[in-house]
Amino acid sequence: MPAWRRPAAPICPTSPSLPTTLQGAEVEGPYDWVTFIGVLEYAAAYSEAEDPYQSYLQAAMRHLEPGGKLVVAIENQLGL
Repeated sequence: MPAWRRPAAPICPTSPSLPTTLQGAEVEGPYDWVTFIGVLEYAAAYSEAEDPYQSYLQAAMRHLEPGGKLVVAIENQLGL
């Protein structure tokens, strides 16, 4: 099990182990919901795409059912 998934394993034992990058991700789906919680702000560090944020959003949309929902939560240290 990847180290990044270990904290959630006891809570979500059946959740898929997803790769740490979305480029070329092989996951089952499509899904009703996809969540980016504390993920999108780091896209540039893990993507070589010209527009890494757009690339991540497009990858997420490919894994959604028609009418599915994408939830994006961005860290906001300043409370703005």
